[in-house]
Amino acid sequence: MPSDLRPDTVIAQRPHVRTLSLPDGGITLYAADASTAYVMNSTAALVWQLLEKRTTSATVIEDLVGKFGEVPDLPRDVTDILAEMQRAGLLSLAVAPGDT
Repeated sequence: MPSDLRPDTVIAQRPHVRTLSLPDGGITLYAADASTAYVMNSTAALVWQLLEKRTTSATVIEDLVGKFGEVPDLPRDVTDILAEMQRAGLLSLAVAPGDT
């Protein structure tokens, strides 16, 4: 995970990213400012949905564990999804509490 996306970093969907639901449960995200589309699978779609409100990656993982139970590799998969979304410029990051 990139150093600026720690478990306590506050994250959310970046404004102006449009979402299109796909029949298989996945989504396509359109970043208008980059004129780019990103196709995400159903797991990434769930993560994206949880980012509608400001949260942390630790909370996203907790929410998904609460929904699905202990799934092998879930924390790593969520971390990878969030890192990919960050690299694509789809996330809004805020300073974690206590950081200045």
